[in-house]
Amino acid sequence: MQFATRLRATALGMVALSGLALSQTWSACNPLHATTCPANTALAMTVNVDFTKGAVDAFRPSGGGAAPSIRSDGKLIPAAGALIRPPHLALIFGPLILGLIVVGIRR
Repeated sequence: MQFATRLRATALGMVALSGLALSQTWSACNPLHATTCPANTALAMTVNVDFTKGAVDAFRPSGGGAAPSIRSDGKLIPAAGALIRPPHLALIFGPLILGLIVVGIRR
C-alpha cells in the first residue's frame, strides 16, 4: 500500500515536471539547421575582441595571480605557474556562459 502511494506520487511528479523540461528545449528558429535565425543577444550587445590590439576592457583575468601576456600577434601567453583553464571572465554578469565564439587560429 505504501509502495503504491509513493510510486503514484513519483509518477505524478514526473508527469507534472515533464512539461517544464519540454518547454525549455524548444526554439522558433534552430541555428543548427538554419542560417537565417534572427540575432538573440542576451545582453543586447556584441563584444568584438582582437587580442592583436592588446587587452580588452570587457574582460579581466580570473583566479588571481598574474594576467597572461598578449603578444603583438594576439597570442595569449599564460602567466608562469598558471593552471590550464579559461584565462578571462566577462565583466558583465560574471563568466561568459552562452554565446557564439568565433576563434581564428594562426600558426
